Amino acid sequence: MHVRIAFIAAFLLACDIPPTTSTSEGALACDLSAPGALGNACDKAASPTPITAQPLAGTTVTTIDANDRAYGVRLVAGASGNEGVVTFVPPETATYQIYFSAQNLAFRVVSDDGTVVAPTCTTALTSTDCAYLRKVMFYDLVGGHSYRIELGPVATLSYVRLYIQTRIATPRVCNGSEELTVESEACASTTGTTQPLTAATIISPPEIAEDTVYGITLPSDGSGYAGSVAFVPATDGDFEFYLGDGAIPLRVIGSSEPAVMTCSQYIPSTECKLLRRGERVSMRGGKLYRFEFGPSTTYRYVRMTIRRSAVVRTVHLGPPTHIALDSGAFFVKSADLDGDGVLDLETSVANDASGIAEITPLRGSGTGSFTAQTSVTTSLPGETMVSDFSHDGIPDIVGIAFDGQGPLPGFYLQGTGAFAYTKSTWGNGRDFEHHLSSGDFNEDGTVDLVAAWSDSTSNTGPGGFVITTMPTFTVVQDEPAFGNTTLQAVAGDFNGDGHQDVVVASRTSSALKLYLGDGSGRVTFAQDITLPGGPIVEIAALYLNGTYYEELVAIHADNTVTVSYGTINGIDPNALQLLVDNHSFFGGIAAGDFDHDGLLDLAIGEAGPSSEIVVFLSTQNGYVRAATLSQGGEMTVGDFNGDGFDDLAATTLDGIDVYLSTP
Repeated sequence: MHVRIAFIAAFLLACDIPPTTSTSEGALACDLSAPGALGNACDKAASPTPITAQPLAGTTVTTIDANDRAYGVRLVAGASGNEGVVTFVPPETATYQIYFSAQNLAFRVVSDDGTVVAPTCTTALTSTDCAYLRKVMFYDLVGGHSYRIELGPVATLSYVRLYIQTRIATPRVCNGSEELTVESEACASTTGTTQPLTAATIISPPEIAEDTVYGITLPSDGSGYAGSVAFVPATDGDFEFYLGDGAIPLRVIGSSEPAVMTCSQYIPSTECKLLRRGERVSMRGGKLYRFEFGPSTTYRYVRMTIRRSAVVRTVHLGPPTHIALDSGAFFVKSADLDGDGVLDLETSVANDASGIAEITPLRGSGTGSFTAQTSVTTSLPGETMVSDFSHDGIPDIVGIAFDGQGPLPGFYLQGTGAFAYTKSTWGNGRDFEHHLSSGDFNEDGTVDLVAAWSDSTSNTGPGGFVITTMPTFTVVQDEPAFGNTTLQAVAGDFNGDGHQDVVVASRTSSALKLYLGDGSGRVTFAQDITLPGGPIVEIAALYLNGTYYEELVAIHADNTVTVSYGTINGIDPNALQLLVDNHSFFGGIAAGDFDHDGLLDLAIGEAGPSSEIVVFLSTQNGYVRAATLSQGGEMTVGDFNGDGFDDLAATTLDGIDVYLSTP
């Protein structure tokens, strides 16, 4: 294993990539260490497609694309000098690298709502780095939205080379036979017939098929060799592709869906004579992915084969049983609400347009069926927590109200038995977000609450998160975190010291903040974290690996999910990435043993018109996408039918779906 890790590090350094240079604008310097990143940009900038920009004040637009080609942009005369604007519509939510050939050119990116998008980093380039490019800036952009790239005005410059490419994260080293499952099969196939193929230089790459060995010739680009081929998987799944060369620069680009590179592995000659590199990648069926090789002065020919992963796992969940409610259920929790030893369900039913705002308990039968009980009217309810806050032996319900239309932002339902509750409100008039989390921050035996809030629609308005002790509803800490862009706060023990910590997510990026607890009731800021992937949709703290450390699972707007592992020093930012489907507005995260192997698996839900649940089954080295369930957004897991296995309940647009375990 040490030999393999050392080789991966060596071939990354061997790639034709200069070290990251310092920033010219005082911003964070960009990481250009991914194989082929700058080399690919520089190669394409050598032969740009000529276009003429439009005036900054004009209404006509010139549209450019990412990844395919660079552009030679002719600026036009304006009142204060030469200027121009082009329009870019990202094909997917991702981080984009924008390169251009002038360091001091006035430059900004403006979203379709008029907001100026700030770069996450800026790096100056020299002629040693690239003959044609002088600056790169990274931007987190949302797929399908239109962005104006405004150049100038400038007095002396009339022409700019411009290139945009998707940032590709360097995959981790594969760690076990369960990840590269068809290496032996791929190796054996290379001893047979090799299909010759010439790669395309820029666009319209030739398409390759599964289970075929290709000998790919890379065309000359004038200073080296570079080219691309395309692959369209028939169905969703995990794939493995193998290369005859270990160090050739490679980028895998999705035209409309991101390819998630799970891991990369060097293959020594003792394992296979003709293959030197294996990669594991998740892809969507029917979507086109482009494999870009080079640029390289060394490699003109590469052997390649792509095969579906051999891991096949079964999800033991039967078809759903639907429970209709007055309106769509927004959240669902499982707990023994009536003390009979059987799990019940509790749902947040919220429909602002129809005026329905209530908590609906559902009594469990012990066999997997549920019967709705009398609803309790509240302000528009979001997520709830169930616990015996009053210490009378009867579970209580506390929840968030997030619509900003009620007199107070939350509610407290004290259980009196037999699914009956007395109601009270708490809070200070803030507009809380729809998520609520809990943990015993002061270690007095009663769980406390943590929630994110914002009181303004302006990005400069107040916001953050609060910790409230129970059952007194006393706010003991009020932290700004990301201010008005604070999305969610979750409690968990991420550094394994036995105290409750808090992780806070931003709604506009993939940024997190970790606050460590000490048992006093308060938490202290400890770590800024930037996850791979687009802006965060939802986070959850889960014990997945049976360690002292909780993991953080995040849904991202670019159709990925990340799993970040806790460590003694905090959260490891090198998260595992999984590929899911489009999330229209809210997501859902749950953990349970869905294949009966003793390991906790992940269920990722989407709430929206095309809602579905994607189940990832746990392996010793990661997760395998195994099933898609028909509907579901927010979820809860429990043994509803008493068979000793985990079942799943999920919200739908008009109620709850219950998926019971199967043999």
